[in-house]
Amino acid sequence: MVKGKFGFVAVLGGVSGLAILAGSAHAQLRVLKPTAQLELEATEVTPPVPPKADAPPSAVVLKAGPTSQTLRTLSVKRRYNAATLKRQPVIALGTGKVDLRPVLTNPASLTSLGTRLRRQPTQVQVGTDTLEAMEIDRGLIVRQFLTYSIKPGACSAPTRRRALEQAGVGCFTQTSESARKAAFANPQDPRYVANPSRRAQAEAAAAKEAAAEQADFAEGIAKFRAMMADPAGRADVVRQVGAAEANRLSALTDAQLEGELINTADVQIEDVMFIPARDKLEKRPQPAAKPKLNIPRPHLPEKVDAERTLTPHILLTGFTLGRENEWRRRVSITVKTCLVSCKKTYYVEVYAGFGYGFGLRFPISVSGLYAYHRVGDTESASIAPVFQPVDGSTRDYEETGLAGDQVFKGRELVAELTAYAGLNYKVPFHSDGVRHSVGEDLTEGLPAPFTNGQFQPPAPGPGGGLEKDVVFDNPDLLGGLANFGVAGAKVLPALQVGLTSDRLELQLKDNISGEVTRMSSSGRTYPLAVDASDHSSSFSIGHPEYALAFKMTPGLNARLFVDVAVWSHNWDWPVWFPQVAVTLPPDGVTFTCHEKTVCSREYRYSPTVSEDSAGAQQPPADPMEKEVFDWRNAFIKKYYDQCAYLRLNFCGVAIKGVADMTGNRILNEMRAEPKYPSPKTAQIMIRNAIEADKKGKAIVLESKVAAIDIYGKDLFKTYEPIWAHDCADQLCRTRIHALGDAYVKALMARQQAHPSHERNQIVFEENTQGKWADKARQEVQASLQRTRGNYRLLPKNVLRKKP
Repeated sequence: MVKGKFGFVAVLGGVSGLAILAGSAHAQLRVLKPTAQLELEATEVTPPVPPKADAPPSAVVLKAGPTSQTLRTLSVKRRYNAATLKRQPVIALGTGKVDLRPVLTNPASLTSLGTRLRRQPTQVQVGTDTLEAMEIDRGLIVRQFLTYSIKPGACSAPTRRRALEQAGVGCFTQTSESARKAAFANPQDPRYVANPSRRAQAEAAAAKEAAAEQADFAEGIAKFRAMMADPAGRADVVRQVGAAEANRLSALTDAQLEGELINTADVQIEDVMFIPARDKLEKRPQPAAKPKLNIPRPHLPEKVDAERTLTPHILLTGFTLGRENEWRRRVSITVKTCLVSCKKTYYVEVYAGFGYGFGLRFPISVSGLYAYHRVGDTESASIAPVFQPVDGSTRDYEETGLAGDQVFKGRELVAELTAYAGLNYKVPFHSDGVRHSVGEDLTEGLPAPFTNGQFQPPAPGPGGGLEKDVVFDNPDLLGGLANFGVAGAKVLPALQVGLTSDRLELQLKDNISGEVTRMSSSGRTYPLAVDASDHSSSFSIGHPEYALAFKMTPGLNARLFVDVAVWSHNWDWPVWFPQVAVTLPPDGVTFTCHEKTVCSREYRYSPTVSEDSAGAQQPPADPMEKEVFDWRNAFIKKYYDQCAYLRLNFCGVAIKGVADMTGNRILNEMRAEPKYPSPKTAQIMIRNAIEADKKGKAIVLESKVAAIDIYGKDLFKTYEPIWAHDCADQLCRTRIHALGDAYVKALMARQQAHPSHERNQIVFEENTQGKWADKARQEVQASLQRTRGNYRLLPKNVLRKKP
């Protein structure tokens, strides 16, 4: 066997911890003490050797050594235990929130597996079962840990074996050498190796490893037989497993006893997931040349003296994420090779880090018809804008000013993947690791209606929805390198997406009258003021708002197999990463102008003039004006980003207003001084900046209080069905519903009292100190008292109607 061409990847899937037995672990032979249950009482998987294949240094949790060692290097701001996460699965994170229900409800997750195994006490012994989340500055870490051991004989009886499979733990089955060899040539089998040369290597590696494993098990079984033949040794076995079990095992054939050893191993599985709180920052390039579009001509308004068609432009709504997710699964399997007096441990870890150029972008085509009418000295003007979502081209996206590395070939659905994956293992005869990196355009493999990521965004109203769940057959994040003959894995990217729309609006601002109008009807005519001095109208169109209800969740799907001697097992195991969005209320989200793009166009039209320009500013050339310009931009950046998200962004408008007024005052005071720069002009800047900072902080706090009012109501919509789930009567549900107003007011008061605290901290402190879940639980208990006789109390305060 070639060194580094064998690995034990089975437990990557985690549906069955036993699946790792086959080849990835560390083999040690040592004497057991009678009290040995340490494998099931562990709190984490400890790698037995340093990794051969490291994740990049930039990785947050994919570090060498135990997970606890990595966590000690991070500043953990907040911890959530399993009970808290199940009660409150939505966690505020950064500017958005994380919905952990994809983890909690995933049948293949360790927390779900542990729950099912505990329902099989005669089949499986469960040790540690842990679920926790830890918030750090860079995001959220979700960790699951499970230890268990299938009990003797559980895999021998067909009915018990089926019960284990239904619970999510598969037993190993015997296979022949010819059947295993045929699997390597079968494209439908996870063992398939396309390259004939590599296939032959895998077959040889499998045969050699199977022979070595078989000899190792034969030695252990012979040692067990010798113990049973020796009175003292037999007495030791009886003390540990009982006389009946000792007699049953002694009566098994060698092949049956080997199956018992493999299927009753002590299993430790640890799953760690990192969800970043922020997106990567990108630079903004210069806009490209304007494209020419065919915009449908609206119905003409009344007869006019002059009319002009607005030059078509593209505005872009939506978002493009660049998040760096991380995932790792570690498994340790301990097999008692002679049942009671010796054992060997197998170890494997599989990890993946992947960053999506990921999101939804919706180009809005904007044109229209300007009309001017004059009768005598009376003149009027109007605009009939035409706007609609379109399937944008690369040039359309470039025109908006979107960063070049976010254009993604003009796709509305972006799912470009940059990933790395690796595995480390220690098996009975050697240890090694492999790592692979890949960059792939997942949109090229999307089925209709998202073919190649190009699709018509849904029009507002019923009938325009799109929905799809996709698991990509390629790329394998392990690059096909993780097929080692006796064990192998593919890690495949996956994506869930669905969306509908009910509103598309643009803003029309009349620069002469100052009137601002939200336009929701394409082709409708809106009046414009006219400047009598030159008969022109000045206006802007932009700031699109595209209302959608959507869900986008990235994930992985692991397809695994493992062979131990003449025993084999294979399965698929999906893991969905929690949904993280910039803003995601349950009833939808309004996409506004995409960051770093031109959000509006400025127009000046008259019977003889037609001009338009992007609403962008360039730094002034004058040093004094540039200093004030730079301060203004820095002030807006400092406080605008602190503004809590609100659909009507009064905070952002107020911050810009303070910046403009203060900047003008600074310029006027500086120009009154005889010299620039000077100590006096510096004092002018400092004095006014301090005063502006006071106003900025007050405006931001006001927005935070308003935003937590909205967010609290939204959050309570998530809590209410969970808290009221076990109510025994309608009065209980009504009273829990009434907690919503008090809960929101408490959040607002706490935010007002702690202006520097972020929203997630306010929510956590109020949930903890306000004991709102306890108040709801008291209402449930009260409903029980009112309906005593019809309901009974089960463990953990769960109410169930009597049969």
